[in-house]
Amino acid sequence: MFTLHAIDWLIIGLYVVLALGVGVAFKGRAGRNRTSYFLAGRTLPWWWVGASMAATTFAADTPLAVTGIIADKGLSGNWLWIPVALHKKSESCTKSRSLTDRKQGVQVG
Repeated sequence: MFTLHAIDWLIIGLYVVLALGVGVAFKGRAGRNRTSYFLAGRTLPWWWVGASMAATTFAADTPLAVTGIIADKGLSGNWLWIPVALHKKSESCTKSRSLTDRKQGVQVG
C-alpha cells in the first residue's frame, strides 16, 4: 500500500494554494469579456501561444485525430493545424469559427 508522507502533503498543499492564488489574482482580468477570458485579450506573445498549442498535442485524443487525418488525406492533411496567422487575423474566438468563416467566404482582416 502506498502512503503519503508529510513532505508529499506539503507539496500538494503548496500547489493547491498556488493554483488558487493565480486564479484569484487573474480573476478580474479574465472576466471583462469573452475575448479576455478565452484569448487573454489577444496579448500573449507568439511563443506562449505556440507552447500552449504544443502542450495541447499531448491530449489523449490528438494522436488519434492526427493518425486519422493522415490515413484519410495523406501526410499533407496534417497541415490543417498550421494556418494560425489566418486564425488570428479573423478575430474569431475559436479555430472552428475561423474555419467556418473561411469556408463561407468571409473576408479576413
